[in-house]
Amino acid sequence: MTTTTGTSTITRPERTVRESAVIAQLRDMIHVGWAETGIDDVWAAAQRGLGRLLVVEEDYRAETSRAVGDLLLPASGEGSDVFDDPVQDVIGLVQGSGGAVEFVAPGSLSDIGRIGLLVGRSR
Repeated sequence: MTTTTGTSTITRPERTVRESAVIAQLRDMIHVGWAETGIDDVWAAAQRGLGRLLVVEEDYRAETSRAVGDLLLPASGEGSDVFDDPVQDVIGLVQGSGGAVEFVAPGSLSDIGRIGLLVGRSR
């Protein structure tokens, strides 16, 4: 199986190696306090422009939420502070502040909330 991104083609084994490296880096940064995990903490850090690398499961979608400061609270309805899928908004925040986004296989981050954000310096 191959995946085409831009002008390069990534084979499944190459993608698996890359995903493993990104996940390992995220887990290392969690242990030294340079990463946030779970949609609430990732949202708060992204709001402050702290993210340099967002790692998120490909199929992850968070429940509709209302932003109250740095908090996300479950919500229904509409409004400028209601997000149908906060994950998509976090992706935009990270990219908008110059960070990168890596998607990983479903289930690979299930023990840390399916999403993580590196906020510390590069290794």
